Amino acid sequence: MAARDEWDGGFVRRTGAGKVIYVIRRQVGGRRYEVSTRCSTLRAAMAELARFEADPAAYLPGGPARPEPVLLTVDLGKAFLEWSRDAKGNTDRWVRNQAAHLEWWRGHLKGIDLRNAPIEKIEKPLKNTPSRPHKIIVLKAFYSWLVQVERKLKPTEDPTFRTLKVPQAKPEQRRRNKATSQGDYLAVREQLLELSKEKGGGGKPAFAPFWIDALDVLAGTGWHVTELERFAKGGAVEARESEGVAGILTCPRTKGGSPLRTAVSAVVLEAAKRIRAKGEFKGDALRTALKRAAKRPGFPRINPGSFRHSVATHAISSGAEAGHSVPTHAISSGAEAGATADFLGHRSEATTKKFYATHAVPVKVPTLI
Repeated sequence: MAARDEWDGGFVRRTGAGKVIYVIRRQVGGRRYEVSTRCSTLRAAMAELARFEADPAAYLPGGPARPEPVLLTVDLGKAFLEWSRDAKGNTDRWVRNQAAHLEWWRGHLKGIDLRNAPIEKIEKPLKNTPSRPHKIIVLKAFYSWLVQVERKLKPTEDPTFRTLKVPQAKPEQRRRNKATSQGDYLAVREQLLELSKEKGGGGKPAFAPFWIDALDVLAGTGWHVTELERFAKGGAVEARESEGVAGILTCPRTKGGSPLRTAVSAVVLEAAKRIRAKGEFKGDALRTALKRAAKRPGFPRINPGSFRHSVATHAISSGAEAGHSVPTHAISSGAEAGATADFLGHRSEATTKKFYATHAVPVKVPTLI
């Protein structure tokens, strides 16, 4: 091959080291172009020629420069967490959990460009890892923030979209009854009332009456603990008397984005007023108080997060528990799944039955025998 052999796009030159380079030489619109394709094979050079002819003025050998990689750095993670807390309104507890999971991801995605990252690189560290659903939720939220808020990625560059699924509750979790029965709650409540009369360290009650108010609101609304935290900061109380209803509690910024309005009894209404008047409620502090109380002999463990399951189960199950009359602040048994879903703020009654009222017994209908 001569030093300047011709080819369909121009000429071929040979470097001092003997390497062949295909060069495009064209006259387009009165302008002369002479640009290297940086290719050493005819097949690759022909592909570059086609790109050149499509837009000579914008042509770059090898295609446009790849944008800067998007890496999961400490600073980018901090920006996401600030947005999660300040703009999204997530609780401090959830933001701390997000920070922990994001740090886990930072270690496993170190040096990997998040733009169109290979999904196998994301799925591999998830195998047999604890808190897998939460890790997936956090990563998907982070990607969504990169796309919708920061505009660092295009929607098509998010490898988790419609690909990385959040695992649903495992069958063994559904077999385990998370609900606290009405009878157990009333019994625990009586013990807590007795504890509230005792003096603990510093002359304070061994169990603050404020925590009983919180448990009553959770038992009377079926709210998430985080929803009670939001209500304490900026909720509203509305008196409205009707059969079995003394008022309406409004919780701002629910998971669905719209306020949650819940009808409650007189006992729950008064407890909610005291919580709202204080203006603050910390779910972690309630859990700590209950753990401390559970150290006493014979005192059962009770989880504030179980009350959503408890209300859903009790509402759908038929009949009051044997030996316990239904108190004025309890929800009547035998409610339809749809009505229970509306009460809890679920968009579908399937959510109520599948994840919360997993051990409910529906009202008996007439049968043949």
